[in-house]
Amino acid sequence: MPRQDHDDDDILNVDDELVVLLERATQAYKDGKYSLSLRIFTKVLDTDPFHKQALFFKKKIDRLAGTGEIELRTMSDEDVCSWCDGEGLCVRCGGSGRCPKCLGEGFLENLGKSCRHCRGTGQCQRCFGTGSCFRCEGSGEEPDVEERPCPVCDATGDCSVCYGNGKCRNCMGEGWNNLLDEPCSHCQGEGTCTACDGNLKCQVCSGKGKISFSDME
Repeated sequence: MPRQDHDDDDILNVDDELVVLLERATQAYKDGKYSLSLRIFTKVLDTDPFHKQALFFKKKIDRLAGTGEIELRTMSDEDVCSWCDGEGLCVRCGGSGRCPKCLGEGFLENLGKSCRHCRGTGQCQRCFGTGSCFRCEGSGEEPDVEERPCPVCDATGDCSVCYGNGKCRNCMGEGWNNLLDEPCSHCQGEGTCTACDGNLKCQVCSGKGKISFSDME
């Protein structure tokens, strides 16, 4: 399966991406995930061969592996996650967890409306705000499953906005703004949830409670 491509405007700038990579690599080292940490630090060095932090940790990991204190797993091409190339990072947001369209704001100021890409949440819809690759859950290793529980509805299949009752959360289904004495501006007076249009289903997994990798390609 080929690595997932994304538009140029979906990519963090080089400095931001480097910070995210360093944070992820350092955390992987602290968690004892030395193979993953080494792969990410090596990627940093591909960008900046003289980066002090990356060089320090890479030499430290190599030294520990050389003395037998830690064991590094060498992954074949078949073992490496096909979405993130073993980095464990979301390829769309670069690991920030932020929606790359609205930069985590949930709102497009130039258009004066909520971001349709993240449905106003500000979260990257490829990793659902975690910053980790959804396919491998940040491990960098190709999984032996083809789907994951939906993190938006907690695998219930219910709409995460109205929690499965189908009512507009702003007017609680009344269709009327009692404070302003006018129809609810969120649902245009319909009283139905604007996220699921009243069908009660999670808009991410379509009510299945799980997300197939093939549905995200």
